[in-house]
Amino acid sequence: MGTGYGRLARVIEDTLRSLYAGGKGYRVFGMDISEGNIEAAKKLNRETGSEITFFTRDMNQIPFPSDSLNLVNTTDASYLNFRHRRPFYIAEIARVLRPSGVCCITNPNENTTLKEYNYLMMRTNYMTYLNPVNIMKATVLGKCSIYIDALSKARPDWALTTTADMTHALKRVLKADIIDVNNWPKKGGPSIYSGFTFAVNGNTKKQIDRYTEFRERRKAAEQWFDM
Repeated sequence: MGTGYGRLARVIEDTLRSLYAGGKGYRVFGMDISEGNIEAAKKLNRETGSEITFFTRDMNQIPFPSDSLNLVNTTDASYLNFRHRRPFYIAEIARVLRPSGVCCITNPNENTTLKEYNYLMMRTNYMTYLNPVNIMKATVLGKCSIYIDALSKARPDWALTTTADMTHALKRVLKADIIDVNNWPKKGGPSIYSGFTFAVNGNTKKQIDRYTEFRERRKAAEQWFDM
């Protein structure tokens, strides 16, 4: 979810290819709200021979049946969502995951500055983000995450995703099983990056219907943009 050019989707595909070397036992999908990103991802598909299915979609409405996916990954995307829609986004992930299906979410948190974020990207070889504009802005911007997100920051309800935001939605509202929570760096100052993994269980599934109904009411009232 929020696949961008599909870099991490290809990492997942390569991993699955090695696990299923004897035959095709998997399918990989990449979704992003940006048509430009998806076109670029499809172009890379043609150049690399990748078989990932890429499509354009809002993260709050995942076009898969309930209980249909084993793994959902979303990196550097959740904080771009409207803050009040993040519980719906979490509920959508839980809805499409099979029982014991796993989701991994990583994102900048409330302590992130652009300078620190660029440093993290360099440490992890996320070359997509290392452009001269970001590096130049890194010296003057404060707690604002990535410069390209200016339109997101202009929204009245925008705020960086916090670890507390997400774990609250998972643990107390959806009653999912939180497997692991990580903050980086662990030492030497405030953590600027958060990651956690969760799995759905029977109690989670019981909460999904009411969230779906609530989401549909909000969608109609707010006139959500449908892709």
